[in-house]
Amino acid sequence: MRSAKLGRKYPELSGIKNAQAKIYENIKLLSPDGILYTRIECIAEFARIHKLHAGHLSSLLLGKGKSLKGWIRIDIV
Repeated sequence: MRSAKLGRKYPELSGIKNAQAKIYENIKLLSPDGILYTRIECIAEFARIHKLHAGHLSSLLLGKGKSLKGWIRIDIV
């Protein structure tokens, strides 16, 4: 197993995006700082950057929660 992973680079270091990641478009996610995000390409990467739990962020994006550590999903009418 180890020899199979030898030589592989981390995707974020090599500039390769996760091809299987779900892209969330047409959402409105407001950060505690007041920044509005309308597109998220990879939940895991977004959560890691903003120090959030990926599973909780996914629940927020699916509409199962209203807020997460000050992050608010704004519903589109």
